[in-house]
Amino acid sequence: MLVPVVLPRGQADRAHAAANREALCGQVRGGPPPGVLGYVDGEPSGWAAVAPRPTYTRLTRSVLLRDEPELTDPSIWSVTCFVVRRPARRRGLSAALLAGTVDLARRAGAGELEGYPVDLDVRPRTSAAELYHGPLQVFLHAGFTEVRRPQPDRPVVRLSLA
Repeated sequence: MLVPVVLPRGQADRAHAAANREALCGQVRGGPPPGVLGYVDGEPSGWAAVAPRPTYTRLTRSVLLRDEPELTDPSIWSVTCFVVRRPARRRGLSAALLAGTVDLARRAGAGELEGYPVDLDVRPRTSAAELYHGPLQVFLHAGFTEVRRPQPDRPVVRLSLA
């Protein structure tokens, strides 16, 4: 179990490096995979990361979760990033990847799935690089609901998997 500790970013990165390496090895060698792949015409074209929230040590220091009382609950999983190759963009792959994360988390026994998307209605001029958290509308269309909004353009959304 990870215990949230607030350290300056550089110090925190060094302090958590060994734990992060160990967690990654654990994800790769056993247990559920650390994410899902999406294919377009048989070619790998996208990725979405999903895992129990406590395994993402940077989330414990995130401004988005500053007011969250229980960061160590392993039943809450997090979708933290999407990567979609340029030729596959605007073809619905993010929605398919999100559906894959929901399925993976549910099969692994997660109780809830959480995301930290970008609200394009608030921040309409967003580069593809800034969208790695995913657009809010993709999460809402998948049945997620907004649970809080720690920043004007960055809501926290959740989906019950029970």
